[in-house]
Amino acid sequence: MQRQRLESSCQLLADPKYRRPIAELAYQHGFKDATAFSHAFRRRYGVSPTVWRQNYLGIT
Repeated sequence: MQRQRLESSCQLLADPKYRRPIAELAYQHGFKDATAFSHAFRRRYGVSPTVWRQNYLGIT
């Protein structure tokens, strides 16, 4: 279940049209807060959601 939520999150983070805060994304995907989401994301993908978004969209 968590894997699916994180994969869905990755898709949104990679979408240039989705510019909502990561905390909002965390709540939308069932995490209790942005910190819990960030820890789960980092464990799965090795980087924070912010870094993932920046790398995928080419933001420096």
